[in-house]
Amino acid sequence: MTWRTGPLVVGLIAVIALSACDRSDDEPTDQSPPTSETTMNTQALTDALSSEFTSANGAFRLSHPSAWIVEETFDDGAVVLANQQAALDRYMAGSSPVEGDLVLHVGFLPASLFQQRELARFEISVDAAPDVFLRSTLPALDIASGAELGDIDLVSFGGRQAGRSTVQSPDREGVIVAFPAGDGVAGLVSTVTAAGESARFEEVVSQIVESVAYEGDEGALYGRLLTG
Repeated sequence: MTWRTGPLVVGLIAVIALSACDRSDDEPTDQSPPTSETTMNTQALTDALSSEFTSANGAFRLSHPSAWIVEETFDDGAVVLANQQAALDRYMAGSSPVEGDLVLHVGFLPASLFQQRELARFEISVDAAPDVFLRSTLPALDIASGAELGDIDLVSFGGRQAGRSTVQSPDREGVIVAFPAGDGVAGLVSTVTAAGESARFEEVVSQIVESVAYEGDEGALYGRLLTG
């Protein structure tokens, strides 16, 4: 999973927004049954978010269950979390998730990014309510062919308002959540589970979204995105 900007700046947003759903028919699939590891890590979802992840340069932080796998995929700009290593491996390989898999991708976009020529045509509503922001952003997202987007709702995660939409395809499903994460910075969270499994993870996803905080400089984030 790579991050590039300039002519490919729209691809940057696509990576944040449920990139794992963009899987061609000839990519490998893994239909192996759930293992004892899956059962154990699914049980861990009921645990408190006892661990905190802080990005390499301290720009953002979030809380998560202690047994989860966390990998920063772009310095101070994105992180992927999974409830077990096998789930992360399937996600990164583009394989179908199996029962018990949960993967979250958390990314951050500075408001100044939307002034780029490639994105200006989308007229993204940076200063609007989170649901309006997400609705205006969706045309810039590379959602896989055949995936279905649900209605966009204004929801609350603790005291945080966010725009939320569901995404479904034959072998997987998830949500896309957009919210103000810091001064001039929007947060985007996408989740991936096996088909029919998203609801069972709603509580832990809600808690993680509520914990996300971007405390870095919007200008510095913008600069890193431009230079890759």
